[in-house]
Amino acid sequence: MKKKDIEELFQRFKELNVLIVGDAMIDAYMWGEINRMSPEASVPIVEIEKYEHRLGGAANVALNLKSLGANSFNTIKPLLMATPCSLHLRTLI
Repeated sequence: MKKKDIEELFQRFKELNVLIVGDAMIDAYMWGEINRMSPEASVPIVEIEKYEHRLGGAANVALNLKSLGANSFNTIKPLLMATPCSLHLRTLI
């Protein structure tokens, strides 16, 4: 594939309207250091220094398509119950 072909492919993303069906979720990431092992089992004890939440599942697919120029992100309509996690998901969307 030539550079021109790739550029045209990405330009066509702007014309796409995409319907994504799936579970919208939150991916949670934790970073930290391991300074010791648990005395009860051979399991590392992590001192968490940083938390991060990102869109996961179908919501991540929509975010990736939007970054390529497709029209998908504005149509995410997850069915959410009124829980702290669902409210946090709405803020990420």
